[in-house]
Amino acid sequence: MSPKTLHLARPTPTTAHCGPLKVIIDPVVLLSILNHANRRPEDQERVIGTLLGSRNEDGSEIELKTSFAVPHNESTDQDQVEVDMEYHKTMSQIHSKTNPRENLVGWYATTSNLNTFSALIQNFYASQIDAPSVHLTIGIEPGKQTDINCYVSSGVGVTPERGDDSCYFVPVPWVLKDSEKSALDALNTQSTPSSITHLTQTLTQVQDLLSRAIRYVDAVISGTEKPNVRVGRHLLSQLENIPQLPASQLEEMFGKHVQDVLLIEYLSEAVKSQVELAAKLGRIC
Repeated sequence: MSPKTLHLARPTPTTAHCGPLKVIIDPVVLLSILNHANRRPEDQERVIGTLLGSRNEDGSEIELKTSFAVPHNESTDQDQVEVDMEYHKTMSQIHSKTNPRENLVGWYATTSNLNTFSALIQNFYASQIDAPSVHLTIGIEPGKQTDINCYVSSGVGVTPERGDDSCYFVPVPWVLKDSEKSALDALNTQSTPSSITHLTQTLTQVQDLLSRAIRYVDAVISGTEKPNVRVGRHLLSQLENIPQLPASQLEEMFGKHVQDVLLIEYLSEAVKSQVELAAKLGRIC
């Protein structure tokens, strides 16, 4: 009698359902989530919301472009979670009309902990998407560095009764969108700099980058450094984007921009003073 054997076959590419290899996060998404967390009730441990974005053709890369909050309530005593699905559905329909290119890609939570409630919500979002759902977690504990992680989920071998609230979270690498890093760096400081201070810091960074580029070009011309074709093409494309204007006109444009910045800063301070005054009068009345 021949021994019993188990035959396993690797799934073909057409049937395999792989998750993304990289997640690109627009900093606007992080700012929106942090704003949602700051407005939560004091007795609420975390907030959740829906993530919208786009996928590339093979699904290996997902870009998170925007998000919106979803009301929910968790009860650890009764071991249940309530999510306003009707609100989620309505907001998704509104976003699909205003931004047809942005689709539902997952959800976020302002905690680094993954529990049964996380699995339950993850499975709900996974049922709404034809591709793997992304779960973005942001740890916002006071006094600690912000902890950001991305996950996709995989089913685990449990009983059918526990299938809805069970899954295995698989970490996925993530990066910030390069074009928005400077704005996020400016906000990720202990004190918010003024517009002039921020402008000065930005110009200093630009000057440092130009100095590095000039040193590289001089080194290549002198033969002390091996040329890189990719870097050369990138520098050439950047030079082509520079407007061909005389120095006097550029100086005039810069002067007008500085005046606009000063006017905006003055108006923002005036509005801030009026808001503070209105708040004080409200407390007196």
